[in-house]
Amino acid sequence: MNETCISKLPRFQPIDRTQIFLRTTDVESLIAEDHPARAIWIFLSRVDLSKFSEEQRAVEGDVGRSAISPHLLLS
Repeated sequence: MNETCISKLPRFQPIDRTQIFLRTTDVESLIAEDHPARAIWIFLSRVDLSKFSEEQRAVEGDVGRSAISPHLLLS
């Protein structure tokens, strides 16, 4: 990793769990509010996922596509 990237924050694609996609489905509504699967999202919100950002090349202020958030990939 070059020295200029060290001081910049990693840039990820924003997570929009209410996003509507081509099937016109509200992703957030696919799982009930009290469904046990939601525990994964809650758990990952409390876990330090910074190790996934160490090699991240997409950073704020630079060109290029944002990476997908580790939070979303692990859930």
